[in-house]
Amino acid sequence: MCLFVRGNVIMIKRALIRWWNAIKYWFAPEYQVTVFRTQDLTGNVFKDEYISKKILIQKEKHLKFRDKEKRIVEIRSAKGLDYRIVEL
Repeated sequence: MCLFVRGNVIMIKRALIRWWNAIKYWFAPEYQVTVFRTQDLTGNVFKDEYISKKILIQKEKHLKFRDKEKRIVEIRSAKGLDYRIVEL
């Protein structure tokens, strides 16, 4: 009997944790990430825009974030990245 009650308590606790994390994700700020890329030969500048819920890594040569569809986007450059992050 004791194991049955303990198992139910653990299941309820896990469900509450999942519910709380979903609420935190819903109210988390969104970011607009704009990455500027230059082509070496012609010097043309290309602009990529993303909407992100969470930025995982933000360094000079490495940018990694989770987009709105929960896919991980990772951008690296040996020369350095030109990017802009704006909170929406």
